[in-house]
Amino acid sequence: MNQAKEKKAASRTVDLLWSGGWDSTYRLLDLLLIKKFAVNTHYIIDHHRRSRSIEMVTMMKIRDKIVSTYPETKLLFNKIIFISRNSIFENKEVTIKLNNLKKIKELGPQYDMIIRYVRELEITEFELCIHVDDKAAAHVEQQVEFIQEPDGYSYWQLDRGVNKEDDLSVFSNIHFPILKLSKLDMRESAKKYGFENILNTTWWCHKPVRGKPCGVCKPCRHYIEEGMEFRFPRSAIRRNKWHFNPLIQGSKRMFSPLLRETRYFFKYIHRTLKKIFTQPSSQSNDKKKVS
Repeated sequence: MNQAKEKKAASRTVDLLWSGGWDSTYRLLDLLLIKKFAVNTHYIIDHHRRSRSIEMVTMMKIRDKIVSTYPETKLLFNKIIFISRNSIFENKEVTIKLNNLKKIKELGPQYDMIIRYVRELEITEFELCIHVDDKAAAHVEQQVEFIQEPDGYSYWQLDRGVNKEDDLSVFSNIHFPILKLSKLDMRESAKKYGFENILNTTWWCHKPVRGKPCGVCKPCRHYIEEGMEFRFPRSAIRRNKWHFNPLIQGSKRMFSPLLRETRYFFKYIHRTLKKIFTQPSSQSNDKKKVS
């Protein structure tokens, strides 16, 4: 009886948008370790995002850690599908509907390429890890219904009352598995099931400084607002408090990750040249002088 149930559960394959971040990695672990479902993960490469290489490396490390720690997931953790945003076909209907939704409430630009990708592949059940504190949750949370499948697979989706002509229908065929959870809820669940250590290897920052979260980009601000300070180095927390301090005039201009990294680069060049031109000559004990 138990073997039959396990075989039935493993026969389901879930398509999940995965970025190596906290929310989607939590869902990945939930599907693999708790639900025992097979998973296809999808990652859209945004060439304008400076952190894309860190995200991809993070996903590889997480996958290796999951499989090495839980060998039974090797057959469940299917392929990671990488797709360039530039190769996704345009879809005017999707773009127009999302633009209309943005006029009502804030909605991130990434949903345009995500939904166009889902439509292009004609995936009828695709998981998008919008959680309770996401801006996008405000658009869909009042018009969703909870679905519980016989094999234990559960999710939220648009209710059947949403008309196909409505702008919100752009989210049809999208599953929202963690819509009612906060990041701290996910942390408690991860502690309960023993995979918090893997969640703590996830990545989210769009403008890293020396390979660490900056504390001031939009994802970093949201993480801090949602009680996730423990994931940040102290330097990032100080930077966040300074950068967004309303008492400091012009504080938002005090930190720029690009300018900071440029400064580090030129400092490195300066040190390198200084070493070259201050080395003792092979023919003399005198040091070379720079004119």
